Amino acid sequence: MYQCEEYTNLQLYNFFNDFSVIMAFVLICFLFIFKSNTLGRGSEYFLKNMSKNKNKSYQFVRFIFAVAEAWLLWFAQIKLGEFNRVFGDLIGTGANYFGTLFISPIMVSLFALLFGRDVFRLMDLVTIVYPFKLIFVKLACFCGGCCRGFACSFGLYNYSSEQTEFPVQLVEMALAAVIFVFLLFYRKKAKEGTMFPIYIIIYSATRFFSEFLRCEENVFFILKKYHILCLIGIAVGFFLLFAVEKYKEKIRRFYYDYFDAVEDTFDDIAVRMGIKRKREIVHSKKKKNTKHVPVQSAAKKQRISDMKKWIIIWTLGLIGQIGWNVESSWFNTFVYEKIDKNPSIITPMLIMSAFATTVSMIFFGTLTDRTGKRRTLVSTGFFIWGILIVCFGLAQYIVKSNFILAIVYMVIMDMLLSFFGSMSTDIGYSTWLTDIMNDRNRGQIGGAIAIQAVLGSMLGNIIGGYIIGTENNYMRLFIVIGSFLSFFGMISIFLFDKKDDVKPFIEGSFLRQLLSVFDFKTLKKSKEFLWIHVAVALFFTGYNTYFPHLGNMLIDYLDYSATQMGIIMAVPLLFAMLVTVPVSKFINNNKYIEVSLVSIITGLIGNSFMFNILPEHIDTEKTFNLRIYSAIFLVGVSFIIMLQATKTWTKNLFPKNAKGKYEGLWAIAFAFIPMHSGSLIGEWVIKNNGVSFINTVTERYEYIPDGKIFLVGAIISTLSIIPIIITKKYINKNESSLKTESIK
Repeated sequence: MYQCEEYTNLQLYNFFNDFSVIMAFVLICFLFIFKSNTLGRGSEYFLKNMSKNKNKSYQFVRFIFAVAEAWLLWFAQIKLGEFNRVFGDLIGTGANYFGTLFISPIMVSLFALLFGRDVFRLMDLVTIVYPFKLIFVKLACFCGGCCRGFACSFGLYNYSSEQTEFPVQLVEMALAAVIFVFLLFYRKKAKEGTMFPIYIIIYSATRFFSEFLRCEENVFFILKKYHILCLIGIAVGFFLLFAVEKYKEKIRRFYYDYFDAVEDTFDDIAVRMGIKRKREIVHSKKKKNTKHVPVQSAAKKQRISDMKKWIIIWTLGLIGQIGWNVESSWFNTFVYEKIDKNPSIITPMLIMSAFATTVSMIFFGTLTDRTGKRRTLVSTGFFIWGILIVCFGLAQYIVKSNFILAIVYMVIMDMLLSFFGSMSTDIGYSTWLTDIMNDRNRGQIGGAIAIQAVLGSMLGNIIGGYIIGTENNYMRLFIVIGSFLSFFGMISIFLFDKKDDVKPFIEGSFLRQLLSVFDFKTLKKSKEFLWIHVAVALFFTGYNTYFPHLGNMLIDYLDYSATQMGIIMAVPLLFAMLVTVPVSKFINNNKYIEVSLVSIITGLIGNSFMFNILPEHIDTEKTFNLRIYSAIFLVGVSFIIMLQATKTWTKNLFPKNAKGKYEGLWAIAFAFIPMHSGSLIGEWVIKNNGVSFINTVTERYEYIPDGKIFLVGAIISTLSIIPIIITKKYINKNESSLKTESIK
């Protein structure tokens, strides 16, 4: 029989649930300290440089590091269940145990990357914990009366449902115990990396049959919704078995090369800061009691060099995109929440921001071509950019005394931070990317640019939503992100080498070289280059018509909170990033036009989902809404692959000696024209077709964007098909002329 008092039920449920979490941590600690025997390469590297004597205190520090690593992995794996409130039934150890299993390989992979552990051995180690924790979780479910079985006369009485039910929780607890014992014995014979796939297959299979004993409703014939997850779990398990069998050595080599590159980078930084001397690294074999360090092969040196570049690409690229997300998403919602609900404030901000971005890119693009230096622009730009983001938030205090002054202040600050943000990312970082781009990595770099744009938006929205919180504390967000940007600006000084600079290209005076970007005689010679930029300008004009107002629509029109808005913007974009992998292959094969056309059609479909959405269609108690998620997913896919295709396409056509200058032309097509025209069109649509009313407190009109703005934006973006078709004509013409010349 279940417990006969409700309060006792709750006490026992909480006790066993908390006990399961504690025991999971104890088991992970035991496995890390007594079974693993070694720390991750990251921890070993730190300890090696912290102390050179292996005395007792050093061994104690090793023990502390092992516990710290165990705690971090435990937190990432087990505490994932706390995200149930955010993702609903998709992820978690509470509402859906499958969520943790599906996310587990990702979390372990990231943890292994962070600490330098072998990802396959680590996954094998962690797998033991899942069935062990599940034993206590099922006991908690039994005591609490949840996850109950079907009603029958021969079962046990459940106080929560006030009926006699089959104790399916005890059956699942017994199955978890059997799986745990099986894995303990199987672990010694298992092939490396197969423990987790085997577990998820076994658990999914046993859960599939135990699910028939539960009282949940059928959703398809005789199947319940978790039956479908079980089938997915079995498929995922077999897919992981296949991946381990085929790609294990490649993945492992990637991890080794990554940490070789990380250690080399930190050693270089230590030498530059005077913490180490060069000979301490190169000639370490001369020291007493040290092992001989073998000389790296040329191939391995090249792989490590490439890996160091990818570390820079992802670190600075992602941080920069998070900074841009704050400006593009949270500045607009900040205006509506703290200043006034009026798009006429956002429009001058967007216009002046676009102007500053374009001027910055043309000016600093020319400057970096003439000096050949990229590093200084990145570090200085990031540092100043972060400070200005913090300063922008001060507008909420100025508005209390002077409304007009606050608006002027925001426009100026937004313009300045766009100027320095573009200096660091759009010129310093982006031109460096162009320098290292070649035929082998063109698609991968294009994919990285697109992924970073979306991943930065996703992380910026999630982090921003939680930092702002229910109390709408935007200043807290600006301080955190601004400090982060400035910090990485200082760190970036040590990431680059002198060899990252290029040979200066000087063409007359500075002013003449700067203005030569507007030499349309030169542009006419490359019709393909010109029409691509026309297509970019049209597509992103449509995008800038609706996207800057999406957050305000979700919060002020559909009545979601800032935290919910961050999740709604982030989760679909996470899945949208997956398209960059297949698209990279098309781009490497120069299928730019095909990718661009798919992008336009996808965006049109996504925007149509948002066109006539109304507040009565929304349940704000639930963050998940299939229609909104589908729309943002499709819009995200459209943005990603268009940016990925056109950015790589144009970079491939840049003149060899003036890459920085021609980034300015991209800025005109991607930012200046779209943000000017898009923001003006968006303001007109909101004021004439949105929801408007007079605020009785401020006695000013307030304008709320609705779904119509998406329709207008979609129509404008679709017009970019015309220049793309024209571009195809010139490509075919060039190809036919090349064939004629080769025949001659």
